[in-house]
Amino acid sequence: MSKVVCICYGQEQVFKSRKAAINFYSEAMFATEGSEQERYCNILAGLYRGETRCSDESISRNIIEFNQL
Repeated sequence: MSKVVCICYGQEQVFKSRKAAINFYSEAMFATEGSEQERYCNILAGLYRGETRCSDESISRNIIEFNQL
């Protein structure tokens, strides 16, 4: 298992595994709406692309990519 780093609202959070990060941000995405949900969706898109460092920035580009998964 390799750790992943997710940056959301400027706060860095380290997860012990990609699966743990995906579980966390999937739950967060389904529990929210609007711009907050977009932030979580952006991080999920990065995780699904295999990135080890994901951010909630560049929302519009990554939302399109996530919806194509």
